[in-house]
Amino acid sequence: GRLEVIDTVARQVVAAHPVGIRPFGVLVSPDGREVYSLDHDSYGITVLDTAAGTTRKIETTPLGRGAYDKPHYGSVLANGHLLLPFQGRALLDLDPVTGRATNRRLTADTHQHGTALTPDNGRLVIVGTGPAGNAYGPTSLTVVDVTGANERLLPLRRPHELVAVSPDGRHAYLSGGYLLDGGCAWRRWLLLEVVQQALRVVA
Repeated sequence: GRLEVIDTVARQVVAAHPVGIRPFGVLVSPDGREVYSLDHDSYGITVLDTAAGTTRKIETTPLGRGAYDKPHYGSVLANGHLLLPFQGRALLDLDPVTGRATNRRLTADTHQHGTALTPDNGRLVIVGTGPAGNAYGPTSLTVVDVTGANERLLPLRRPHELVAVSPDGRHAYLSGGYLLDGGCAWRRWLLLEVVQQALRVVA
């Protein structure tokens, strides 16, 4: 439950700040003035002011407080808003300055983890890991038109944890493993799947 600041030249931890329980991801505002810890088991986000070193909390519970209805990963738009998916059922558009949020319906119905934005901020790609909690859909990749109503679901052969987008916005690279049913987790972490042309489907 803490966020560490590392001097990459000295390779030393130069500061540490308390955050919520079991954080999954860390995001940075476009201007670098704020850092966001996605606090999985606290159902919220810790906002760190990088200049003052102070923190504040924002609750993120668009689906309530079910066992799997927690923030995992997210992306930051150029306007500073955070995009946070929940269970393939909701995409939260959060303004971290005001704390106000709008909730957009998703249809994947799958437990969602990694996200990535295309370079033009036009599309958000979300990894769906399969059934968990109140989500019953299979593994999939969701491609969402950020400013419109388009949403496309692409089937995946197996679960993944993270996703990255190529600089030209034409490919999605999925990596890592997600394990809910036991077994050899290390094998899943070696997986890599490339979804070619996946990001063109809603262009």
